[in-house]
Amino acid sequence: MSEHTPGPWSYFYPAGNPDGFRITAVEGVFIGRIAAPADMESGRANARLTAAAPELLSALKLLVSAVERDDNPSDEGHYSNSDEMMAARSVIAKAEGR
Repeated sequence: MSEHTPGPWSYFYPAGNPDGFRITAVEGVFIGRIAAPADMESGRANARLTAAAPELLSALKLLVSAVERDDNPSDEGHYSNSDEMMAARSVIAKAEGR
């Protein structure tokens, strides 16, 4: 399995570009396009979310790791096997192609 292109990613809408928003990585490496729908704000929101993906994945992995490291099964507030943690692990696996 190959790794995704490292972040940070950014987005922009080139003037006169009918293909929509461009997502790029460091040094302008092309990641992809997000179509600009009739509602330009939806296109911008989709591009912004896509551009944040590497940082979101990294932050989620750090958060899961911190909870797993600091969680004490004997505490009343045990979180490691909560629905939220299982959802977080699931989306990490999805992003990593597992």
